[in-house]
Amino acid sequence: MSPGRVTAVLLLLCLLTPVSPLGINATHIVVGNTGALSGPARIRWFPQVEGMRLAFREANAAGGILARNLSLISLDDGYEPARSIENFNTLNEVHRVILMVGVYGSPAVKALKPYITEHGMPYIA
Repeated sequence: MSPGRVTAVLLLLCLLTPVSPLGINATHIVVGNTGALSGPARIRWFPQVEGMRLAFREANAAGGILARNLSLISLDDGYEPARSIENFNTLNEVHRVILMVGVYGSPAVKALKPYITEHGMPYIA
């Protein structure tokens, strides 16, 4: 998904959620993902995460979205679906992210689908 689309989705979430216990408040929007930050698959996912971090830094330097800074929390699942589920639970329950973005790998996406659906978590591939 293009950075413009991600920004549009985040903007919509900001407008629909002015005050929330989720990862959005008057100053921040917290987004999460899980993927291979270690192991052989790292070489494919790490550049994607760094690209998201760069886009978030650029958006924040330009004033954020509705004056809210974007934060990305990336957790390492080593390309193991069971760890993807653990990471989702941590991102959802501890970090209270407002959406999942850029989860790496079909096995992780397939494993997470029921959890994302059950919790009503917005997800951008």
